[in-house]
Amino acid sequence: MSNQDIDLTLRVSAGLDEFLKTADKFAVNEIKREYRLISNEMKSDMKKNIRDNKSINTGLLRNSIFTRNETKGTEIKHAIGSNIEYAEYIEFGTKAHFPPVAALLRWVHLKVKPKLSKEMMKRTRKIKQKTIRKLERIYKIEQLERGIAFCIARAISKRGTKAQPFIMPAYEKYRSRVDERVMNAIGRVMQG
Repeated sequence: MSNQDIDLTLRVSAGLDEFLKTADKFAVNEIKREYRLISNEMKSDMKKNIRDNKSINTGLLRNSIFTRNETKGTEIKHAIGSNIEYAEYIEFGTKAHFPPVAALLRWVHLKVKPKLSKEMMKRTRKIKQKTIRKLERIYKIEQLERGIAFCIARAISKRGTKAQPFIMPAYEKYRSRVDERVMNAIGRVMQG
């Protein structure tokens, strides 16, 4: 799903649409405000779900969560989601496929952080030049990371990746509340 958003859109229900056509500007603004509040709460929940799923590596996915508010006359739309290409793979998982090892290297480096064991360090030739020793250590860590990335790629080729939903749980949580909260906003407008 490259260069596309994965999002949910909150739209005004038909009955509310008729109300908005006859309502004054204050009432319409109050309802728009309630939709904005709901979409911002959903955005916060999505970010929390990403954190709870431990789907954070660089923070790019979490920071890509957006809310987009569009209003045309009485039509109110609030889109909430992510525009990161891999968001759908996190949300829905993947079927078995062999990913490129190079694509997993950064993840391994940041998430797994392999370190050389003491035994591996002992095998390193004892040369007095510190720079050569450091280069050897770095080279061995890179080899270790490449091996781990290959093992992960092989596991994905057999099992795919597990879904770690962050959008749908937030949507499910707020789906039933949207109409109730909008009706409460209308009640506040009518009373005051």
